[in-house]
Amino acid sequence: MNSELEETLINKGRMRHTQCEEALMSEIQELSKWMTKDKREDALVAMMPRIMAITTKASRGRMPQIMAELMPKCLKTLLPKLSKEDRVEFALLMISILVEKGSVRMSEEEREEFVSQLTEQVNSKY
Repeated sequence: MNSELEETLINKGRMRHTQCEEALMSEIQELSKWMTKDKREDALVAMMPRIMAITTKASRGRMPQIMAELMPKCLKTLLPKLSKEDRVEFALLMISILVEKGSVRMSEEEREEFVSQLTEQVNSKY
């Protein structure tokens, strides 16, 4: 990632999240123009820790909200590329994490309602 982009992203936390996301996507698209698909995927994996660090600095403590916005977008893109077995394994893991961590500091009654809403959502889609 070029230092100009990095400086822009950090910019003492003044950059809005959408601007950070747009700048990152622009940089990734620029890299994509001259890379093969395999090299592009490898480069993205290699860049993710640095992207996350820069985004964390620019987010000024909003990382949980930012990740909650970005994760569904990432999953829509990445899940279809996994094998059926890997998708099933991943989905089961994510559901376990969602239930466990999503119900933190909930009463038993609230947790049951939370799980019920998740179940209803899954059943209504399929």
